[in-house]
Amino acid sequence: MCKVCWTKTRDFPQKSERITMQGEHTAVSARERRPSQAREKLIRAFWRLYCTGPIDKITVREITALAGYSRATFYEYFSGVRDVLTHIEDEFFDRINAMDQSPNEAPSYEQLTAHMSDILSFAEEYQEYVAVLLSDRGDPSFSRRFKDMLKPLIEANLPPQAPRYGRERDLVCEFYASALTSTIAAWLADPGGVSLERFIVFQMNYIFRGFSLTQT
Repeated sequence: MCKVCWTKTRDFPQKSERITMQGEHTAVSARERRPSQAREKLIRAFWRLYCTGPIDKITVREITALAGYSRATFYEYFSGVRDVLTHIEDEFFDRINAMDQSPNEAPSYEQLTAHMSDILSFAEEYQEYVAVLLSDRGDPSFSRRFKDMLKPLIEANLPPQAPRYGRERDLVCEFYASALTSTIAAWLADPGGVSLERFIVFQMNYIFRGFSLTQT
């Protein structure tokens, strides 16, 4: 089992106002959006398997056997194995997006610190999932979505000397988002190495050091 996976995984957070998934996830129903012991056990079973091998090798049979439910029960909640991973990832970003991260017209050091503190606190709370998903053996699309989630916050706080528009500005945002994502992944992969408080200070002093932000 990988270093950051726990033997007993925590239930993924429930959110009664969770956004209904669209598109290909046709198996998701109103029942799926309610707290369900069966659904959470299926998710935990999937996660234990995901932490020990590639997702392409995981089968519905293995998940249901480990969780103690039938295939019919599985398909009441998920359309397939990858849909379980999509559920975990969507739930994480739904929770992140529900936080107030609206760009401020007059960004300050304190505001950026508060936003980063919220994001890092949530990532630490669900370290068992995020650490794996951001790792080399995680889901590349999760890393991409994580960086895209950070970019509006980064762009709103870019220093005046940054390119004002165009591809160069996009590249600056990509640089900071990649640096943030990589350092967050390394931090989560080593629980207890650096405290949340110290890591926030580290991010502000080194990653955001070039930002011209006003301290009040």
